[in-house]
Amino acid sequence: MLAMKKAAAILISVLALTAAVAVAGPVEKAQAASNCNATQACYWDGFNFTGTGPKVMTKCIRSFGYYGFDNKASSVYNNGTQDHLYVYLGNNATGTRGVVLRGQGGNLSAVFNNTISSAYFASYDKATYWKSTTCI
Repeated sequence: MLAMKKAAAILISVLALTAAVAVAGPVEKAQAASNCNATQACYWDGFNFTGTGPKVMTKCIRSFGYYGFDNKASSVYNNGTQDHLYVYLGNNATGTRGVVLRGQGGNLSAVFNNTISSAYFASYDKATYWKSTTCI
């Protein structure tokens, strides 16, 4: 019985950890990198870096509505040079947060597919950049 409880606790921990990752699975890096310059995060409305895009972010996006792209991204690539990319279901970095590791990307998981509304690179201080014209 104790072994079953430990196994259940481990499974719950693993599920909670994977919920924080926005990308369902990596897709060929070269495919995304050819359309996404270094220092950028790029978004497409189709899977596998296809469709409309890339919509490009260099620091932060308060609302994908700026691009007419709110709740439309299906794949993303983090071509940033130093840090993780955070994506959010709500505007202004609110709601559920997902993480795309530096140098990685792919199709967004079911939770984040066609639902992200804002994003920023981890090294940018949200309190400062969110209020500036640096962040669109």
